[in-house]
Amino acid sequence: MAQHTAQHLLRDQQRKQQQQQRRRGGRAGAGTAAAPAILPPPDDATTPPATINPNNTPWRYDWLRTARLCAYSALLGTPIAHWWFAALDSGALLPAAARASAAATVVAKTLLDQVVMAPIGLSLFFTSVAAMEGKSPGEAVESARARIRPALAANFLLWPAAQAVNFALVPPRQRILYVNVIAVFWCALLSHLASAPTAGDGEGAGGGKRGKGGGTTASPLPPLSGTTPPDTFVPVVP
Repeated sequence: MAQHTAQHLLRDQQRKQQQQQRRRGGRAGAGTAAAPAILPPPDDATTPPATINPNNTPWRYDWLRTARLCAYSALLGTPIAHWWFAALDSGALLPAAARASAAATVVAKTLLDQVVMAPIGLSLFFTSVAAMEGKSPGEAVESARARIRPALAANFLLWPAAQAVNFALVPPRQRILYVNVIAVFWCALLSHLASAPTAGDGEGAGGGKRGKGGGTTASPLPPLSGTTPPDTFVPVVP
């Protein structure tokens, strides 16, 4: 009888311990389940990714910038290209050896175009745009000097091959049309370069501001990676 009573008490004690363990487990489970709702999300989940426009300012089309490029193309770029191609096709600028064969003529015209006209045309473009932006003659020259090297580097990647095709295959009357089709994309690059801030700029199209000592807070030319959308496609002949 005593043994039976002891076994009964032992079973009651085991049931109480199991019930207490279930209660503690239930409270712990409820706290664990509620934790995600109470704890804030991690920083990397709430931080938006970097954007091209960190100041969240609305993009607007720059009509003045387009007007300046149209004016340059109409008043300087296209007329100069017309007379330049006419001079090359006349043969007056070519040495006698360059007129010996069609291949030699194409090579000579391409070399003259890239060695003579490319640096002159690009310098004229940058100084003209800077002058139309209201810069002084000295500032316009400095603007062109700061931009001419990257512009020439890009020019030599595109125009030697394009002009070789032009002089070899395109009829003389269609040369300007051919060049202007390619210049649709070339002008987007020139527009980017002309508006990018440089160490020699004051407050200009790129947004750099001149400091107290005459220096500038503008950064060097940014990489041409496509972060700036082209805002004009006015043909500009190099």
